[in-house]
Parts: sequence; C-alpha cells; structure tokens
Amino acid sequence: MVFHLQAVAQWQAKVEKLQPDVVRVHVAEREEKELRKAEMEASKMQNLIDHETEIFARPARSWFQVGNAAAMHNLVWTLA
Repeated sequence: MVFHLQAVAQWQAKVEKLQPDVVRVHVAEREEKELRKAEMEASKMQNLIDHETEIFARPARSWFQVGNAAAMHNLVWTLA
C-alpha cells in the first residue's frame, strides 16, 4: 500500500487543527459526567432525608436459597 506524502501531510494538518477542539469537547464531557453524578448523589441524599422514616420502617431484605444452591454458593465463595 502506497500513500502519497502530500495526502498524509494534509490529513495530519487536519487532525492537528482539530486537536484543540477534541480536547475541549473531551474536558466538557468529563465535567458534565461529574456534574450528573454529583446531581444524582444529591438527589439520592435528598430523597433519603425526605423519606427517611418510610425507608427505615421497611423490613430488612433477605435472600433465600434452597438446597444445593446455598451449598454451591458457599463453595464458590470459599474457593475464590
């Protein structure tokens, strides 16, 4: 496969020209992700405060296994 040096140079120039934009978009997306996570955690805490009595009035969750499933689960965790 043969590439012309002029074509390679043109594409390299295009990529280098776009690099600051790519970096800026990447930083903005990372900041938006962190903001969404912070908003989610704040919403979760607000719900916990607002509905604390209802949440703590619920019975604790329990998980039941039957027969060999419990023994197999314990064996897997013992070997891990």
